[in-house]
Amino acid sequence: SALLGDTVTVAIAGQTMTTLVQPTGAWNATPSPVGLGTWPVTVTVADPAGNVGNAGQILTIAGGSGTPGPAGPAGSPGAAGSPGATGATGPRGSAGQRGPTGLTGPAAAARPQVKISLSATRYRRPRGEHARIRFVLSGPARVTLTVLRGRKVVARLTTTRTAAAHGSLTWNGTIRRHLAPKGEYRIVLQAVPWGGAAARDTAKLRIT
Repeated sequence: SALLGDTVTVAIAGQTMTTLVQPTGAWNATPSPVGLGTWPVTVTVADPAGNVGNAGQILTIAGGSGTPGPAGPAGSPGAAGSPGATGATGPRGSAGQRGPTGLTGPAAAARPQVKISLSATRYRRPRGEHARIRFVLSGPARVTLTVLRGRKVVARLTTTRTAAAHGSLTWNGTIRRHLAPKGEYRIVLQAVPWGGAAARDTAKLRIT
């Protein structure tokens, strides 16, 4: 799944769209209409460190399958005209009834959901000291801690939990092996269950 700061590229029917994952975790790529048929869809995700992942699926677009109604009866023949003249054409038969609408496919199965929450809404650490961020997780998921300064991702930590748990992730307080500058930072904690929808929580961190 795509994380905050990643670049997402979607390809379908000769169209290529590139977008960024927003702070809310959402991203959007809307192609031009492709019509009925079967279309391969390829998604490529690249994080700020240059790591790339790929995924694909087949998209099938089909129309309704209603049954056509029977044809209306034929019109009666026109009456014979006087000698030398052609009789008038009989009236046109009425249209047949419309067939029933095709059946709707089964609804998609519900996606598993988890909840995750931070132990506080604000944290404060002296410059050079490690920042241990505690959390509570309601079920098995991959947990990612992202640290941002403004809109820039300066650190990212990941752990995997196989069950509900109280856990923590620790940032060493450095950016590219240098002590992080004093100031305000934003923490985004995201949990992604296997095959389910992501959950997240945010907080602020001040380095003094």
